[in-house]
Amino acid sequence: MYCSKCGNEIKDGEDFCPKCGKSTHISTENNTNGKSIREGSNVTGLVLGIISCLAWFLPIVGFPVSIIGLIFSVRENKKPRPINSKFTQAEVSMVLNTAGLIITAVNSFVGSLLGAGVIK
Repeated sequence: MYCSKCGNEIKDGEDFCPKCGKSTHISTENNTNGKSIREGSNVTGLVLGIISCLAWFLPIVGFPVSIIGLIFSVRENKKPRPINSKFTQAEVSMVLNTAGLIITAVNSFVGSLLGAGVIK
């Protein structure tokens, strides 16, 4: 078994992690069907990342969607990484939201130059 806070290996039967002191008992106070309530923000960040990559052509939508998606992704990325995964869903959504933010900014900049007559 591994600690959910620091990832340290814990021997079976121990009540606390020897490295960080976190309890090994799972609290069911804020859980629904054994899943964390914050798990939804992970999916939200990923969906907003996909939308931000599709909404780049309309900066009034692209900027807020990308920024809100980044907030959800960064907040979710603070959780410990599962042991057998290369990338977490939060990391993937951060990349998508960042890409959406960058292409939205580039589109806004080019649109400004076109509107000002600098580029014809």
